[in-house]
Amino acid sequence: MDIKKEFLNINISKKNSEIALLLSTAVLSEIILDREAYYTKNADLKSFTEEILEKDYGEYLFNARPALFARSVKDLREHQKKEIEIFLKIAKNIQKFLMNNVEKDKNNKNKSNNDKDKKSNSNKDVIDAWRAVIES
Repeated sequence: MDIKKEFLNINISKKNSEIALLLSTAVLSEIILDREAYYTKNADLKSFTEEILEKDYGEYLFNARPALFARSVKDLREHQKKEIEIFLKIAKNIQKFLMNNVEKDKNNKNKSNNDKDKKSNSNKDVIDAWRAVIES
């Protein structure tokens, strides 16, 4: 089961806010805790928290990703219980973020596949050139 696809396909509303909370927590863990997937540097997460989570956290939280993750989940849970409209907006922001990154991933994969094809073709050209030299 792919959590990201599940989260992208859910229609976020007041009725399914519990499911949206669980899925958004899982997705946040991938975004914040996985260094290779989205943000390699902790400092880069500041823009994510300000734009997507709409929070301006203290600098100390960006020193440790688990602390930032815990705080963001805590805030998300509080919004889901007390300020549902803010929670829905943040959850939809996370969905938009994932949609944008899914498109970027597809473009990067296509580009890397094209680069591999070009490289293999150039290798074949070199081999064919040497073969011609040897046969002559």
